Amino acid sequence: RKRLADTVGRNAALVTALAPRIGYEAAAKIARRALAKGRTILEVASEEKTQIPADDLRTLLDPLTISNTGLAPAEKNRKP
Repeated sequence: RKRLADTVGRNAALVTALAPRIGYEAAAKIARRALAKGRTILEVASEEKTQIPADDLRTLLDPLTISNTGLAPAEKNRKP
């Protein structure tokens, strides 16, 4: 389970959940940095100045939440 969670957590596709909040360029930067450093998207996003609280980051980047709902609950209710 740990290995699977690590593998999924490193998947650059996860940053698509961040793009609506921080923009495509910032999300892509996080993905590139995570891939280059061999770290998870959450680890790198937590270090960046995204203005997204840590709890929200964990929810937005949770693969189960994304796969079950398409978007994290906070994003579904977010007004543009």
